[in-house]
Amino acid sequence: MSLPQFALIYVLLSPLTSAERPVAHVRREPPVVYVIGDSHGDLNHLTRALLSTGLFKNTDRKDGSGRDLEWLPDRASHDSKEEVVVLGDFMDRGSKERECAALLMKLQQERPSKFHVTMGNHETMLLQHDTRYIGSAGKGEWTAEDRARALVSDANSISSPGSVHAFSDQEILQWIKALPILHIWHDVLMLHGGFSLELAQKIPQSLCASNGTNCGRSITEHINSGAAAYWKNFTACIAGQLSSKTNVRRERCQAANDEFVQVAITNLLWYRGFSAQAEGAGTKGACQNAAAVGQKLGVGGMVLAHTTHDKIVRYCSGCPVPIYVTDTHSSDCAATGECDFDASKSHAGETNHPQSLRLELSHGSSFIARICYVDDRLMQTCPDGEIFRTSDSRPASIVEKSFARPQLEIRFVTISLIIFTVWQHAWCGDKKK
Repeated sequence: MSLPQFALIYVLLSPLTSAERPVAHVRREPPVVYVIGDSHGDLNHLTRALLSTGLFKNTDRKDGSGRDLEWLPDRASHDSKEEVVVLGDFMDRGSKERECAALLMKLQQERPSKFHVTMGNHETMLLQHDTRYIGSAGKGEWTAEDRARALVSDANSISSPGSVHAFSDQEILQWIKALPILHIWHDVLMLHGGFSLELAQKIPQSLCASNGTNCGRSITEHINSGAAAYWKNFTACIAGQLSSKTNVRRERCQAANDEFVQVAITNLLWYRGFSAQAEGAGTKGACQNAAAVGQKLGVGGMVLAHTTHDKIVRYCSGCPVPIYVTDTHSSDCAATGECDFDASKSHAGETNHPQSLRLELSHGSSFIARICYVDDRLMQTCPDGEIFRTSDSRPASIVEKSFARPQLEIRFVTISLIIFTVWQHAWCGDKKK
C-alpha cells in the first residue's frame, strides 16, 4: 500500500480528535408554527384545532355570553417563537360562520405577528355574493340577506348590524377582503389550494429576474397586495348591483389592472393537483412539478388545505418539495346540530380530530413535523414526528448534525450526497401516503 493511499484511509477512518467532536450548543427555543386547515362554519372543530396548538385556553367570555379562547400568557409573549397559520375556508357549510370569522379576527388582532390567516376559496365566494354553500342549505346564522347588507354597507361606509366579539358584519367583511393568499414561513410556502407549475410559468419576468428566495418573497408580496386591491373593487361592483336590485352578474366585475393577479387568485385557492389523489397528488409527475415550483420560488416545502383527508397527510416524501395537506374537516355540523363548541363532546365518530400540523425548525433547513390534536380533557397531544428537509439536497439525518470543522462534514456527506441525489432523481413520489 502506498503512503498516499494509507494517508487517505487514515483520514477517512480515524476517530474524532478533540477538535473535531460535535460542539455543545446552548439550548434555545426553536421557531415553531402550527398550521390549521378548513373549518367551514364549524366552531366546535375550529376551537378544538386551535386548542391543539397548546397556545390557548378555553374560558368564559367576560360578558357571560358563552365560551371563548384566550392566549396563554407565557405562549403569547413577544419572546415566544410560536406562530399559528390558518389556511382559510372558515366560511360556508356550517352554521357558525360569523363566529368562526370573528374568533380568528380577534386572535389575530391580539397578536398580529404570531397569528396569520390566509384566504380560502369559500371566503372569495362570500365576497362574490355566491350563496350556494351558506350554512348547509340555508341553516347558517349569517344569512344571504345579512351578507348582502354587509356588502352594501361596506361599499357605502354605513354601519351594519350584527355583532360577534364586538365586530360588526361590515368589519368582518373588511377584514376578509384584506386577507393574504400566500404566506411563507422559513422557506415553507403555505396557502389554501396550491401553486401550480402552470401558474409559476406565467410569472412576469419583471417580478422574478431570477429563481430563488427573492422571487418567492416578491411574488408573495405582489399577489397579496394585488388581491386586496382586486377584492376592494370587486365587492364595490357587487354592492352596486345589490343596491340597484338587479341580478348579480359577477362577470361584469372581473376587470383587474393586473391580469396575472386575477389568474393567480383562482389558481392558488382552487387548485387540487398537489392535494387530491384523484387529480394526481403524490404521483411522480406532481412531485416533479412541485419541485420545479419550489426551485422557481426558492421554497422547500408546501403546506396546503382545500382537500379533506381522514388525517393530515404528506405527499412527495424524499422529494425536494414535500407537501402536507391539513384539511381534516368532514362533519356536516349544521345537519347534526354540532357546530357550536361543546367542551364535553367532539363530533360523533371522530377520533384524534381535528388536527393541526406542528413544524419545528431544526438545524439548517430541516424541520420536525408533528400532527397535534386534543384529548378528552382538551389537552394538547403531539406524538413524535418526522424530519423533513427544505431547500437542501442532503439527507435529514446529516442535516441535523453540527460540527466544529466543515472538513469533517464533507468527509461524511460526499458519498451520501451522490447516492441520495441519484436516487432522488430516479423517483421521489410517494408509495406510502
